[in-house]
Amino acid sequence: MNQNKQNGNPYPLLPLILISLSLLTIVGFGLFSQAPGQASIPPACQASVTITPQLDNVFVIEASGTLEAPDVVDIGGEAPGLTLVSGNDAFGLSFTEKPALASTASQMVGKCVKVSGVLKEVGGVERPPRKVIEVTSLTSN
Repeated sequence: MNQNKQNGNPYPLLPLILISLSLLTIVGFGLFSQAPGQASIPPACQASVTITPQLDNVFVIEASGTLEAPDVVDIGGEAPGLTLVSGNDAFGLSFTEKPALASTASQMVGKCVKVSGVLKEVGGVERPPRKVIEVTSLTSN
């Protein structure tokens, strides 16, 4: 009669199989932690903001950061639209001077961009005054 059956263990390889499966799970987790088709997280953008005062209380700004599109609409119907996040600063983006740039910007959401324009402060019904850039140029960073 088999030695293992006499000891009451009908599956002598079971501990070895369990250990092997545990190791494969640990190693496999590192190899397959990113789901298929899932985009990898881009490296952080180099955030920078340069503001140059002009005549008549006008400020020209050049800022680099990540372009975001919040899904939030405030009670007063104020949609923040596209936002440039540069370090601890966030700027709303307005494209009234160059509306063609709005479609380009919507394709760049989540990417690092460089924006130039005129800095304005805009008040709202439900929101405190916020910084908005009237965009004159937009490039991938």
